[in-house]
Amino acid sequence: MLLLRQLYLFVTFFSGAFAFPLLCDVNSSDCIGLSHIYNSMTFANQSNLPWKNRTTVCSRKYITCNTRGNVVILDLHNLGLTGIIPPEINMLKELESLYLFSNELYGRLPNEIGSLKYLKDLMVSENLFEGPLPVDIGNLSRLTYLGFSYNKLTGQLPSSIGNLTNLRTFRGDYNQIEGQIPKTIQYMKSIIYFVMSYNQLTGPIPSEIGELTNVFDIELHNNYLTSIPNEISKLKYITSLSLGFNQLTGPIPS
Repeated sequence: MLLLRQLYLFVTFFSGAFAFPLLCDVNSSDCIGLSHIYNSMTFANQSNLPWKNRTTVCSRKYITCNTRGNVVILDLHNLGLTGIIPPEINMLKELESLYLFSNELYGRLPNEIGSLKYLKDLMVSENLFEGPLPVDIGNLSRLTYLGFSYNKLTGQLPSSIGNLTNLRTFRGDYNQIEGQIPKTIQYMKSIIYFVMSYNQLTGPIPSEIGELTNVFDIELHNNYLTSIPNEISKLKYITSLSLGFNQLTGPIPS
């Protein structure tokens, strides 16, 4: 068994015109997922992540594994990376934290992220991502932090966000997200910070927002929202409510 554990396993993928091996000492699914990430992201000078060496995968930079050898944290924030998140990200099956903020990553957030059932922290702010939030993001029932601020995301907030019942922080400011805030927001009972300022949200603030009884901070300024529901007065722990620079009409709830 010891010899088997020390066996060098290689998975070969193609990057442009050349192939590269990636040494594996973790679950083969994790190895394949990391290989695709390696092949999809580069530094600004076109160099690759420092993973192509004969050290163990779990001791490589930016990676943390659990005692079973599965990748649980992938921390690639603020590295100046460019490229995409490959759909094979879903092969990191026990991933709990994905930190990709403050890079120059682009393209769409792959829907496959929604299959990372152990994910607790998803931080992709300050990149160049486009397109809508993945519909399957609502499958991430263990998620506690979702940050996608300062991107170029469009489309509407999916109603599936109501499934994020353990989410405490929802930050999506400085995008181009439009449409109404979904009524399913009422099921996000654990939310403390809900930030969607500087978008293109329209219509009335839903009365269901009054069900967010643990929320401290709501920031919806600089949108096109039209009215404030009376139910907002039910938010007994609210300390910051920012609704300026909208198209609000009607009375202010007492």
